[in-house]
Amino acid sequence: MQDLRLFLAQERPASVARMVDPRFEIPAVLESLEREGRFPMVLFESALDTRGEPSELRVVANVFASRERMAGLFGCTSAEVAREYLRRAAERHTPRLLRHDGEAPVKRHRHTGDEVRLSRLPIVTHHEKDAGPYITSGVVLLKDPETGIVNGAIQRLQLKGDRRLGLFMVPGGHNHQIFEKYRALGRNAPVAVVIGHHPAFYLAMQYKGRLDESELEVAGGLLGEPLELTPAATQPGLEVPARAEIVIEGEIPCDHLEPEGPFGEYSHYYSPQRESHVIEVSGLLHRAEPIFQDIFCCHRDHHLLEGVVLESQLLAALQAGRRRVRALSLPPSGCCQLFCYVALDKRYDGEPREVIDTVLRTSIWIKYVVVMDPDVDVFDEGEVLWAVATRAHASEDFSLFCGPGGAAMDPTARNGVVERGGLDITWPLGSPHPERVSVPREPLSRISHAEYGL
Repeated sequence: MQDLRLFLAQERPASVARMVDPRFEIPAVLESLEREGRFPMVLFESALDTRGEPSELRVVANVFASRERMAGLFGCTSAEVAREYLRRAAERHTPRLLRHDGEAPVKRHRHTGDEVRLSRLPIVTHHEKDAGPYITSGVVLLKDPETGIVNGAIQRLQLKGDRRLGLFMVPGGHNHQIFEKYRALGRNAPVAVVIGHHPAFYLAMQYKGRLDESELEVAGGLLGEPLELTPAATQPGLEVPARAEIVIEGEIPCDHLEPEGPFGEYSHYYSPQRESHVIEVSGLLHRAEPIFQDIFCCHRDHHLLEGVVLESQLLAALQAGRRRVRALSLPPSGCCQLFCYVALDKRYDGEPREVIDTVLRTSIWIKYVVVMDPDVDVFDEGEVLWAVATRAHASEDFSLFCGPGGAAMDPTARNGVVERGGLDITWPLGSPHPERVSVPREPLSRISHAEYGL
C-alpha cells in the first residue's frame, strides 16, 4: 500500500545526518539550496524538538518542490501533470476501513490526555517574524454533521501548547462551512490533523470540488487504490488515514477565538495576526520511528503543491468550453497562483479574450493571464517574456477585469478588490508574422557534448 515511506524508499531523498534545529535552520538549508537553483527533497535524520532537545523524529521537506518529481508520481512528463491529475481524480475509490487496529501502522503508538506533548515534535519555525512554530503539512479532516462526508484541507496550525493548536480556516472554505454547521448546532467540531503521507494524498487534499465530494475518495483515484482508514482513538465516529505518519486528534470549540499569526504566506508577505480558531488536542497517534513532514511555505514546496491542482481546475474549465489548449502553466514567479500562461490553438480572433475571462472567473487567485500561440513554451518563462516583448501591443491586447475576486492576502487588494487582467499576444488569424530563427533539428539531434569535451 502507498505511503510516505514507500515514496521515500523509491525516490531516495538527499540525507542530512547532523543534528538540525527546526527553528530557522531547516528553512535556511532549503533556501540556500534554492538560491543555487536546486530543489531536492531533503530528509533530516536528526532534529531538535521545539524545546531544543533531541527529537526521536526525522524531518522530510521539499517533497513537492520539483515538478519533475510530481510527474514521476503519475508516470507522465512535467508538462502533463495537470492533465493526468484531472484524469486520475475522476477515477475515485471509496476508502477501505480496516477492521483491526493492528493493521493500522499509525496506531503503533497512542498518547491521550496529558500524555500528549506536541512540544516534543520537531515543528518548524520558518520565518523571522512568524508567531512561532507552525505545522504547515497538517491536513485537517472534518466530517460534515449533515452528510457524513469528510473534507480534507491543508491548513496552517500554530503551536500554542502541548495540547493546543491555533487553526486558520479560510473563510468560506469547505472546512469553515462544515465548522459553521457544528457551531449552529452548539457543538464542538471533532477534528483530526494528518502529518505525513504519500504525496498523492496531499495532492488530493488540494482538490477543488463541491462540498458533497470527499477528498478521501479523490486520494484513492490519485493513489490508484483505496485509501486505508482506521477509527480515531479519541473522537468516535471519525476515521483517519491508517498509513499516516502522525495524527493529532481533538475538537474545535464552537465559541472561542484567539490571536493567531503573523505568518509568512504564499505571497512572500506576512499575513497579520488575526482572531482564529483553536484545536484542543485529545490524542496523538504515530507510527514507529515517525517522520515529520514539513512543507516549506511560500517556496516551491508550497507553491507547486497548490499550483498543479489549480492548473487542473483551469484546464477543466477551458475544456468544458471546448478550447484547444495546448498547454497551461502557473509559474513559480507568480507563486503558482497569480500568473497564468496559456498556449492556445485559437479558432477565431476573439477566443483569447474569452479564455482570459474564463480563467479569471474560474479562480479568484489569478491576477494576470497571458494567452499565446502554441509555438511558445509556457513552461519556459524566458520564452514567454520574449513573446510578450516581441508580440504585444498593450493598447490593443490588454484587457482589464474589474469584477469581484482577488486573494484577500494579496497586498495590492483595495477594499477587498484586486484589479486583474489579461494579455492576448496571439497573432491575428490570416496575417503573416515573422518567422522564428532556429538551428536545423537534424544536426542538433546528433550532438553529444562528450564528443566535444563539453
